[in-house]
Amino acid sequence: MKTIFGIALFLWLCCTALSAQDFGPWSTPANPGSTVNSTCDDQHPTLSKDGLSLVFSSTRPLTQGAPCLPALHLWAAQRDSLDSLWEAPQPLTAVNSPYNSTYEDHAPNLTTDGH
Repeated sequence: MKTIFGIALFLWLCCTALSAQDFGPWSTPANPGSTVNSTCDDQHPTLSKDGLSLVFSSTRPLTQGAPCLPALHLWAAQRDSLDSLWEAPQPLTAVNSPYNSTYEDHAPNLTTDGH
């Protein structure tokens, strides 16, 4: 009897875990263009739930045309609507380590409530 109850509990937990998140359909990937993309190492983008904010890691320099940095820092790009072009990314200076340091700021993630 305990075995049957254990199996039933296991199956119920598995089914509950598999149906816990309901994601919508994926949209077609879109290239944000040269305003967001750089010749440096841009990686690990995260898009806000409303699709208007993009946060990512990059070795891009603070001054355009300067060499790429040795460490990753966080950058954010905004747009006014889903049909608008992205504005030039800005460094997230409030959370970044100094740009002349070897410390890295990497892998931003937004919470499920969009913060």
